[in-house]
Amino acid sequence: MKLTITPKLFIKSILHESNNKALPIKGLIEMGKLFGFNANAIRVTVTRMLREGLIENDERGLYRLRKSSGTLQWYFTRWRNAPPLTVPWNGSWVCCLVPKPSAGERKKTARAFALMGMIEGTPHMWVRPDNLNMDLDRMRQVLDHLGLKDTAELFIGSRFRPRLCEPWLKYGWPMGELIRSCGEIRTRLTESARRLDTMPLENALVESYLLGSEAIQWLVTDPLLPGELMETGHREALARTMLRYDVQGKHLWEKAFRGLGLDHAPSHLRIVENR
Repeated sequence: MKLTITPKLFIKSILHESNNKALPIKGLIEMGKLFGFNANAIRVTVTRMLREGLIENDERGLYRLRKSSGTLQWYFTRWRNAPPLTVPWNGSWVCCLVPKPSAGERKKTARAFALMGMIEGTPHMWVRPDNLNMDLDRMRQVLDHLGLKDTAELFIGSRFRPRLCEPWLKYGWPMGELIRSCGEIRTRLTESARRLDTMPLENALVESYLLGSEAIQWLVTDPLLPGELMETGHREALARTMLRYDVQGKHLWEKAFRGLGLDHAPSHLRIVENR
């Protein structure tokens, strides 16, 4: 997976994991050097982010991320939590009927549905197995924050004729590719964890950031299909490996930048960049 790191995404990722602690521009500049961003690039980006309302500062010149939607925050970090993300599947489907959108609306809508693991089952109707451990109200909240149209109708469908839903089961999700890429990322995390503590610190910070971002990207975008469609152990193994890797990465960042106060090792999630 090719990850493009920009000053804006890097600053957001650092401030996101700072436990709402405001950080000085000097610290952001020092950390930005790891990825080849000079002081001017960081300063200009911070100024733009202030103007866009993405971050805020206080009288001491310290910067923190403006609080985003609690719903989205929960959704994109739920892979870390103990409660199961799925429930047994009874064969029903989560469906969303969307009136014919414009080209721009369709792109935004498709992005929102992809993050919910939904596919376009028929024209204007998006579907996924009803196996997520969240009710329709919470699901609607997430989709709304991601840009779903107000006129869309979310509901549970069941007892569809086989000829309608059989193509969804066979061709709707790239299950083989998901399993393959998951295994590859887990292997790379395991190999990286063995060498991080012996690498030059700057190299270890960059590697843990990039590889951790890739793993979290996979975990967040995994459609969470039921076991009837795709074996689930691969995801659970990746999540456990990533949690251990995150602790190791956090220690490295704390060693390099004392007083940072991170909740987790920094990483970025490109899909939640809306502005």
